[in-house]
Amino acid sequence: MTSDDGFIIDLLIKKNAATDIAVQSAREAIEEEGNVVTDTTLLERLTDDLNLPTEQVLLMLSEEFNMEMGHVNEVLLADEIKEFFPYTIVQKYKIFPIAINDAEAEIAISDPFNLDTIDNISYMLNRPLIVRLCSLSDIESAINTNYDESLDSINAAFASATEALSGDGAQSVVLGEGEDSPIVRYVQTVITEALNRRASDIHMEPLETRFRIRFRIDGVLHEIENPPKRLQPTLLSRIKLMANVSIAEKRIPQDGRIGLDVGNKSIDLRVSVFPNMVTSMVDVGEETGELDKMLNRIADNYDEDVDNAVAGITSIIEPIMIVFLALAVGFIVIALFLPIVEIIKQLTG
Repeated sequence: MTSDDGFIIDLLIKKNAATDIAVQSAREAIEEEGNVVTDTTLLERLTDDLNLPTEQVLLMLSEEFNMEMGHVNEVLLADEIKEFFPYTIVQKYKIFPIAINDAEAEIAISDPFNLDTIDNISYMLNRPLIVRLCSLSDIESAINTNYDESLDSINAAFASATEALSGDGAQSVVLGEGEDSPIVRYVQTVITEALNRRASDIHMEPLETRFRIRFRIDGVLHEIENPPKRLQPTLLSRIKLMANVSIAEKRIPQDGRIGLDVGNKSIDLRVSVFPNMVTSMVDVGEETGELDKMLNRIADNYDEDVDNAVAGITSIIEPIMIVFLALAVGFIVIALFLPIVEIIKQLTG
């Protein structure tokens, strides 16, 4: 149920909702079934044996932590709230937003012990939080009710793109200009979703193990559902093609523009393409926050770029050097044999 179910078991005993005998009986029943006894399995078995509803357990927790109960079943979120709480955030942290203003935000959570979640959300929003307690099932139901449409559109778009690229026609999918192209539809869906959330920037980041897409909303980066890593080269090539920049160039920054119609709006997007070293720095910096690892990654990328450059130059110079050496050897041979030929002519003459 939570990250500290052992505390809840002790709380039930403290509140006289359970007894030590009932706990021991639940433990023995789990062992007899051949299952592993953990705090979670023990609490689930105990509440089932005692017919304790989840709401009653949550009420005890709310009193213990001095938290009010949250009711999210009938909540329909306004678009303004969804801009601050995108699907990836509420799904990742299992929270549900209730309200937000310039001074604070109100959310519902199911695990009052998970202080990291509360701290992370408060940091991302740059606001203090009013936290309500709610069952996980109610939170997930409210998320599905309020977020399914936008998520499904993105998922359907890159599912279609993935299927299209599973065959041999990947190149035609990338270069196709038609509106029915799966890659075109996916890019259009991402841009449309960014506009709906009033994002100022779209970050497409080819990281080491995944391809991350984030929207910047009110200065805060919000991660959306990531496309499969295998779509990375195709999507980046498509964006570069739309922005009229070089698809082959990967070593230097490039700038371009994309003009397109979204709904009834004509928008102009500025596209900035950075080399892989930049996204590698972002990835290492966000994961570790350690400067030495970031610098080591930069050094590794630099060494790799230098090795690739040297290999490229060598592949060009090597044939020329072979021809040059062959000519040089030929001239030396001729220079050595010409005097000998002249001496032979004089002796035989």
